[in-house]
Amino acid sequence: MITNENIHKNHRSRLKQKFKNSGLNGLTDHEILELLLFYVIPRSDVNPLAHHLLSHFGTIEKVIFAPKEELLKVQGVGPGVSSFFNSLAKVMENMSSTTDFRTQLFSTALAKTYCRNSIEFSKDEQTNLISLNIHNCIIDCFFVAKGQEDITKLNIRDIISHAIDVRAAKIILVHNHPSGNPTPSNSDVVFTRSLAVACMMNDIDFLDHIIVGKNTEYSFVEGDIMPAIKNSAYNSIAGVDKKNSPESFISTNYINCAKQDI
Repeated sequence: MITNENIHKNHRSRLKQKFKNSGLNGLTDHEILELLLFYVIPRSDVNPLAHHLLSHFGTIEKVIFAPKEELLKVQGVGPGVSSFFNSLAKVMENMSSTTDFRTQLFSTALAKTYCRNSIEFSKDEQTNLISLNIHNCIIDCFFVAKGQEDITKLNIRDIISHAIDVRAAKIILVHNHPSGNPTPSNSDVVFTRSLAVACMMNDIDFLDHIIVGKNTEYSFVEGDIMPAIKNSAYNSIAGVDKKNSPESFISTNYINCAKQDI
């Protein structure tokens, strides 16, 4: 007698064999998600859940890196599935920080895309810190705060301490505006200048501050206000070696896509 359990078992066996024969390139996105879900849901049919996840998030990457609370909104997702994907995301982030195959943010366009993926599902204002090495490769994406009403109340010391702990040569700050409008507020500009001062005092290159809105992002570099902020920060620091010009703190190897096509 053929039972649903046998059908599901045979489907799992066929899909695993398909992966063995063809690798990931031979699988559709929902089949890849099914393979992952096999290990957290050992018996039930996970095909519908894989489709629900892709329908909600759009891509496998967004499923894996989605916040727990957003995952739990999807029909069929429980604490086990959400914890599995959150753990997988942490593993992937850790691997990216210890290999040479890390995501490299060498332009404002790439940075804005990465920032949107890292924060777009937050319904409250959230701030993340992206730490990079000297080659603009991502070391990690650090959660700074969530639900803050005034960005100027963030603890700059904590931000700098984390950047130093992971040996970041450069950083990008990202936060979202739940209103949907990514235009920087006066508080955003004030905080950016304060963070720029702290970065200069600790020999960290503050590449960009990116604000994520509903359908678009704002880059302080593309908005052409980052150079002025860095210049102001430089002039405010007592004891800075004035043999270095303000231009020495202006980031290189980071293309402003508002001015140059790539």
